[in-house]
Amino acid sequence: MSPQDAAMQIAGWAAQRATEAIVARVADRVKRGAKRRVATVARSCRERLR
Repeated sequence: MSPQDAAMQIAGWAAQRATEAIVARVADRVKRGAKRRVATVARSCRERLR
């Protein structure tokens, strides 16, 4: 395997790891945001029922 092939493989692997990290971070933020939204909606429904 030539050094160029090795460099390409390493670059591809690094890009994949970075993409996975970004996706995980975004998914975490979305999950947290959804939880907050559900809590807000539940609170407003409870106040309306009173």
